[in-house]
Amino acid sequence: MTGVQIHIPPFLRSYTENMSQDYVGGSTIMECLMGLVGRFPQLESRLFDNKDHLRRDLKIYLNKSQIHPREFSRPVKDGDKLYIAGVIVGG
Repeated sequence: MTGVQIHIPPFLRSYTENMSQDYVGGSTIMECLMGLVGRFPQLESRLFDNKDHLRRDLKIYLNKSQIHPREFSRPVKDGDKLYIAGVIVGG
């Protein structure tokens, strides 16, 4: 398949028809994430507090390198892999 492969963690799969990965088009990380949300709209509130703010209990990795939300405009290319990962937060 062409596009960017997004790996979906088990705790989000109930919102993606139990898919563990999907391929999306987009030229930036944010476009790819929004492409996934476009396909599975219920994910939006599970990924973002507001449309542009990633929930603080999630991390995004591009080809296994952690990406900070301020880098979501970073370009991607066909064959890249995005990983959504949950983190444990608390006080």
